[in-house]
Amino acid sequence: MHNLEFRAFEREYDFGVDARAHDPVPAAERASFAGYVRAGGRVGTRNYIGILTSVNCSATAARRIADTFGAPGALGDYPGVDGVVALTHGTGCGMAGSGEGFEVLQRTLAGYAAHPNFGGFLLIGLGCEVNQVSSLTGGFELAPGVPMSAMTIQELGGTMATVREGVARVREMLPEVARAQRQQVPASELILGLECGGSDAWSGVTANPALGAAAD
Repeated sequence: MHNLEFRAFEREYDFGVDARAHDPVPAAERASFAGYVRAGGRVGTRNYIGILTSVNCSATAARRIADTFGAPGALGDYPGVDGVVALTHGTGCGMAGSGEGFEVLQRTLAGYAAHPNFGGFLLIGLGCEVNQVSSLTGGFELAPGVPMSAMTIQELGGTMATVREGVARVREMLPEVARAQRQQVPASELILGLECGGSDAWSGVTANPALGAAAD
């Protein structure tokens, strides 16, 4: 590395801004897709029912409920529902009830609840966890018309009872969630999430430009 060095230099961060100053593609020729326009204006690409877990202890129940609706033909009467998805994690129990870890967990779960790919939610807790179901639901900002049901394993008397009750509650939601209809919306409504797989010297040479080209 005898002939290499690091030094500060001026960068042009606003390269290409003129391309955004006008519409380069006529409206009639712009790309579109069939999406779900939710109350509030956000657009989803899927219409799922999500099963959120307040704690790792309710993950098994959540997955078993979701598996019930993953069986062939389980959603045959509701073609407008793309699936039932269990969103589990490995914390929420004996964690500190304040601080960064607790805030990140609650913020992540609230983000799922506001995600336009979900038309309804079932929230499952254990009952004695630090991350209580009641504190979660109070912080959710659900779009108008999105059904939400919450329950705890201890109140229902065990995992199997929770699975049975959860399946019943999801079935109650299905007709309402299935009423959502796809409609053509501009491709500009898509939100892309990009992830760096692990920064190294090549990120700026290959990976980041490739992600930028894909996003463009």
